[in-house]
Amino acid sequence: MSDGELGDKLRIYFRDLAPDARLMLATGLAKAGGALPHADIILGALKGAMRDNGEIVPLEDMASVVFLPCQAFTAASDKGGKIPGVIFQGSLERVWRWLETDGAPSAVNRFRKGVDADPLGRATPEAIEALRTACAKAILEAARVAAEEPHGLRKLSAQLGHDRAAEDLQDIGAALRYEKALNALAQELAGDLKLALEEAIAAVKQRLTTFMKKARPAMPLAANLLKSKLGAPGAVVRFLIALAGISKVELLLDSPYGAMIELVISDAEGAITQAQEAKAAADTASLVSAIKAFGATLRAINSELEFDSRSPLAKRIIGFRKTMSETLAGRMTDLAQRVKQLVRPRADSKGLMPLLSPTEVDRLDGDIAVLMAARNYADDLALKADTLRVYNEIKDLLDTGMPLLIDRLRALPMDGRHEMRERLDAIARISKRLFGEEYAGLLLKAVQVADAPAPARKAATA
Repeated sequence: MSDGELGDKLRIYFRDLAPDARLMLATGLAKAGGALPHADIILGALKGAMRDNGEIVPLEDMASVVFLPCQAFTAASDKGGKIPGVIFQGSLERVWRWLETDGAPSAVNRFRKGVDADPLGRATPEAIEALRTACAKAILEAARVAAEEPHGLRKLSAQLGHDRAAEDLQDIGAALRYEKALNALAQELAGDLKLALEEAIAAVKQRLTTFMKKARPAMPLAANLLKSKLGAPGAVVRFLIALAGISKVELLLDSPYGAMIELVISDAEGAITQAQEAKAAADTASLVSAIKAFGATLRAINSELEFDSRSPLAKRIIGFRKTMSETLAGRMTDLAQRVKQLVRPRADSKGLMPLLSPTEVDRLDGDIAVLMAARNYADDLALKADTLRVYNEIKDLLDTGMPLLIDRLRALPMDGRHEMRERLDAIARISKRLFGEEYAGLLLKAVQVADAPAPARKAATA
């Protein structure tokens, strides 16, 4: 069950509780904060149920309440520069400080006095809406002035203390100003996208055309909503092309749906950042996820969109590929050699094989998972030659080395087979990554037969 589905079910449940019970729960959850698992989901559902019943919601953090409409569009990282329709989480804190001192201090103070006067520190829905309206007005006016005046953005950046906060100001203001329109659009899009493709395209196009007439400044946010509901990069790009009726990037960027192209491209940049961080943290699962996301995004861009090979987008993609291939190269440099040490261990002068390290087996398994993910998107990662070479080397090592190891297992006395069994189990584990579960199962069956005592072995092979 997704977080959204869980929140919806909880909201329905909380609606049926007594008002006093809802208030007690809200106060307790607000105090517990991050100490309670999934507190944000539970508290969000509870507050939604309170609003549904026309109740006053306890206020624990003014900034989070004011900027609640922005949360659907926030990103934790600001790497890669400003993306239309995406708000850096850190920008909200800076903008709030500016609102308190310069942007809308009177509205903030008036709201704070109302909260302080309530015994339980609550704010009425009307007071929250009034504060959001005042903040939106101040933010959009500041963004307008910054766009029109010479060096306006630089001056605004100095006031806010960060360039990205100034760049995000327009989207923050639009999220507050057009909150109801965006919420309605999100619900309508969810229904439209359940229709057959042609009907869905026509319905979404009509929705966005209507939305643009009344809330044009929020179009990048609307594009973000649509992209999030479409999911996979290929689906996003194909739907966008059908929606706009064009596939040339330059024309798409100038269309009302141009923000969606920027959002798709930003996914590739985000995947690079994720891969670099995962590599530094030795987080194989996150690295594999980043490779798949990057490969799927570039495949969608290259296969579905038309753009000149000398265009800025083409140059950016070349840069993306280079950065990602450099990030992954180190994980494959010595991979075949390490598999060789596993499959063809060299005995010492006493005829003893080196002990198998569980840590090295785990690391090897993780690196092969990275290899297979990179191999599936080799063309998109500019790693086709490298992944093909390493894969073939490992396959050859397993094809030629496994029969020898099984023969060695069979020749060992029963009480001296433990280490060889562990080695063969490790090889079966990485074989599953490379060739699938069926291959690994056959391999383990062969090991089981070879490991059986002589009479049992004859019965098993009869």
